[in-house]
Amino acid sequence: MSNAHYRNTQAAPQVKAPQARQQMIEQLEAGARRRKMIDDAIYRLYLKRDGDRIEALLKVFDMGIAIATICRAEELKRAQEKGITLREKGERPVCSNSETRLFSTRQLQLMDRRNEIKASCRAEVMDWIAKWGPQDDAALRVALDTCLGEISEETRHAVETSEGPLGVRLNRPPTLEEIDRMPLPEEEREFLRKAETLKQQLKPEDYKALNDAQARGDTEAADQVLARQPIEWMREFAEATMKLMEKRKGK
Repeated sequence: MSNAHYRNTQAAPQVKAPQARQQMIEQLEAGARRRKMIDDAIYRLYLKRDGDRIEALLKVFDMGIAIATICRAEELKRAQEKGITLREKGERPVCSNSETRLFSTRQLQLMDRRNEIKASCRAEVMDWIAKWGPQDDAALRVALDTCLGEISEETRHAVETSEGPLGVRLNRPPTLEEIDRMPLPEEEREFLRKAETLKQQLKPEDYKALNDAQARGDTEAADQVLARQPIEWMREFAEATMKLMEKRKGK
C-alpha cells in the first residue's frame, strides 16, 4: 500500500469534522430560534391573560420596596452613628415598616400569580404546537400566531414563503375556538364553523366516520355519510358550501 493512499485515508475524517461541527452549530441555532419564538409567544399570551396589569403593579411595588430600603438604611445609619433608635415626635418616614411589609406581601402574591398564568400559557402553547406539528420556523410562526389569534404581516409572509406544510395536524376535529384562530380568510373560517356545528348534530358513529373519511381524503366515504343524513341537514350543509363557493368566485 502506497504512502499516498495512507495520507488520503487519514485526511478524510479531518474533512468531515468541520462539516459535522457546522451541522451541529446550525441545529443549535435553529433550536435557539424556536425556543425564543415559543417563549415570546408564551409571554404575549401571558400579557393578554391579565399579565400587563400584573407587570404594572409589580413595578409599583418594586418602587415602593426601593423607597423602603432607603428609609431602613437611613434609620440604620442614624442608629449606628448617633444611637438614635426612636423617632422624634411627629416624625414619620416616607415608607413605614407596615407599608414595607404590605409591599413585600403583595409583591410575592403577584409573583405567584404571574408564575401560575405563565405555566398555564406555556401548557396551552406547547399543546397547540404538538397538535400543529410545525416542521420549520415559518410553520412554527404560523402555529404560534394562530394560537394567540394574531395574524401579522410576518405571519402572512411565512405562509407565502414556506416550502413546508403549514396545515393543522390535529388528531381530532378542531373546536370552534381553534377554527377562529386559524390563519384563513373569514369566509373559510365561517364555512368551517358552520360545517363543524352541523357535524356535531350527527350520530356519534356518523360523526366519527365523516371525520375519518375527511382525514384520509376519501371523498366517496364522506359522500356516503352525508347521503344518509336528513334532508334539512343536507340543505343547510349544501347552502353553506354554495355560499363559500360564491365568495371564492367573487374574489
